[in-house]
Amino acid sequence: MLNNIRKKIYFPITLSVELVKGCVNKCFFCNSDRNIFLMPASIINSVIKGFSEIKVDNVTPFGMGESLIHPLFYDFFEELIEVNKDKCAFNDLVLNTSGISFNSRRMIDIIEKHPHNGFHRIHFSLDADSQVTWEKIGKSKNLTSIKEKISSFTTWKVNNRHIEPLITVSMVDHNQLTTDEKENFIETWSTFFNSLHINFENCSTWPPHHKNAIYIRSDTRFEKTEKREKCTDNNFIIKADGKVFACVRNDIPDKEFIIGDLNKQSLLSILSSSKSEDFINKKYVPDFCRKCSNEC
Repeated sequence: MLNNIRKKIYFPITLSVELVKGCVNKCFFCNSDRNIFLMPASIINSVIKGFSEIKVDNVTPFGMGESLIHPLFYDFFEELIEVNKDKCAFNDLVLNTSGISFNSRRMIDIIEKHPHNGFHRIHFSLDADSQVTWEKIGKSKNLTSIKEKISSFTTWKVNNRHIEPLITVSMVDHNQLTTDEKENFIETWSTFFNSLHINFENCSTWPPHHKNAIYIRSDTRFEKTEKREKCTDNNFIIKADGKVFACVRNDIPDKEFIIGDLNKQSLLSILSSSKSEDFINKKYVPDFCRKCSNEC
């Protein structure tokens, strides 16, 4: 019965979950809020329950903050994977993190208990190859220790023959990089991947679905991008306060894009509403969308 309901409802392609609004990092190229707000446990429970009733292609615990600093993150993450038995709730789970609170031991425990439940990729946004640049751009904690955590986790993954989660290490090509730092970053991680015989790709766009990657992306603050009439992403987000929006951008007008509130409604009722369906099927296109460059 539940699977029949899932098939009949138009769900968004991607659903992001903003466990933390705001970030302890102060990266100058990111417009994340510096005031930290944590998603309450009651909303987290509603999210988990909601995923037992819906089906999306992709889910990511990510918004305008560093999700892993939430004290309930690993409990939430494991429950989310548990709900996804036989990939009934989502196909791919992607974790985006700067790595500052990455607990490799806890993550290994989760994977060992749930090895085939859709945990597809960990995307580590490092944005530096040296501690000097790391501190200059506003990152917290020690870069070397984070590199060691990534290395040890990836080595464990290979030694235990886990193909997923795939690993991406990324850098924004920003103006605080030292001479040759981008090239050094690529060389460092290429050498590491090659030492483990990992198949990977160097990318300037989002990595191919089945490849580990070294991802160098441009600083989009200075780019002129082509305007799009309609968004092609269908990327909805559950904000830390429980409100659900039909767009992940943080500068959208609330009145037009809010489609529900988990403090008052279930996730299933929100995503099966006529307003949600109109956004997904492009029957409703706010003026803001017509001016958007789709840079999110």
